[in-house]
Amino acid sequence: IETKVDYINNLRQGEQKGYYESGKIKYKVNYIDEIKQGEQIFYYESGEVELKVNFIDDLRQGEQIRYYESGEVEFKVNYIDDLAQGEQIGYYESGEVEFKRNWVDDLRQGEEIDYYESGEIKAKVNYVDDLAQGEQIGYYESGEITYKINLVDDLAQGEHISYYESGAVEFKVNWVDGLKQGEQIGYYESGEIKNKGNYVDDLKQGEHISYYESGAVEFK
Repeated sequence: IETKVDYINNLRQGEQKGYYESGKIKYKVNYIDEIKQGEQIFYYESGEVELKVNFIDDLRQGEQIRYYESGEVEFKVNYIDDLAQGEQIGYYESGEVEFKRNWVDDLRQGEEIDYYESGEIKAKVNYVDDLAQGEQIGYYESGEITYKINLVDDLAQGEHISYYESGAVEFKVNWVDGLKQGEQIGYYESGEIKNKGNYVDDLKQGEHISYYESGAVEFK
């Protein structure tokens, strides 16, 4: 059995249940005259709750909660008239915060922050109408910067720089509309060139060379 549901005059009425092929329950939801009403619950095949969401007149309303199979909360987000609104918080299975983001009318707006399980910031980026805009910065758990990249309408634009934890540059590459363009240069932590090559529309073109830290060519 995949699903069970009752109909009255061709309209779903009462509880509908979905099942895994094993026969374990997959979800359950209530209908009144073909319209979802009340709490819908999804389950892992183990029987643990995976997701809870509330419906009023077929629209998500109130807090939606997703769970790890262990029972720990994975994320929480609020809905008004089927649109995500306000702060969404995601969690590691340990209970530590994994990310924070803001929703306005189902679109990400404002700063989104990702965290290491230790609580240190992993990355920051700004959203406008669900598109990443401006500088995205990634961090090592120590707090040192791991990369910087500029985003315009969710696409990488301009110079992308990656860093060693010491602060030395690891590589530099240029992006145009989300595609690598021009020369990419990689560096040893000492500052010596490690490799370099050219890209056109995100494809390698021409000679690419790797170097030993001494400066001798490793291969072409």
